[in-house]
Amino acid sequence: PPPVPGFQMALRLEPALETGGDLLFVKKRPSGRWIAAVGDVSGKGLAAALYMAQATALLEQAAQSEDRPLEDIIHGLDETLRHLLGSNGFLTLILVEWDESGAYRLARAGHPGALMVEERGETKELVPRGRGLGLRPAGPKDWEILEGSLPPKAWLVLYSDGLSEAMDKGGELYGLQRMRDQLRKLWATGSVRAACEAVFRDVASFDAQNRDDRTLFILGREAAS
Repeated sequence: PPPVPGFQMALRLEPALETGGDLLFVKKRPSGRWIAAVGDVSGKGLAAALYMAQATALLEQAAQSEDRPLEDIIHGLDETLRHLLGSNGFLTLILVEWDESGAYRLARAGHPGALMVEERGETKELVPRGRGLGLRPAGPKDWEILEGSLPPKAWLVLYSDGLSEAMDKGGELYGLQRMRDQLRKLWATGSVRAACEAVFRDVASFDAQNRDDRTLFILGREAAS
């Protein structure tokens, strides 16, 4: 990923054995703010991959628009995908925008929530209200925007359910708690890249089948100088 002054970033998308529909997007906006998204198109195969590519192109276009707030981006994606997908599927998405001060805005559309890993590795889940995209005409309260500030040394983690819902041979799920425990331990390394690789290694040792795309994005704020 490109360097972002004052922050470190790690991102990885590991496709499933079948063609899947995970989306991973990071972009600097004309305003100087950054935007990142992790998404998951329902379904498998070429159709899901095609819809994922279209959703990525729509995000790219929206991110380039100087003044478009997250609310407008979510509404625009929802409307366009509703026409594109019809009743063939939907997109879940988690989307964060941040600036160099650490101030962020977070929106969620039917996707697993974000995780915040703070001082001493304490984790909490951020789950703003929001339904999946492309399902039905939008209402005024369909999506909530969560605003906050990423403290120095804290991490913000976006992921797809291919990680949390990985399954071992006995049918047990990897689970969100195990991922939180991993991140809590890995936070002490201070390296989001090392943490990203370690999470993928742990999930792969738990479930070698790789039935679903696995995607992880970690944004870490540097310690205050």
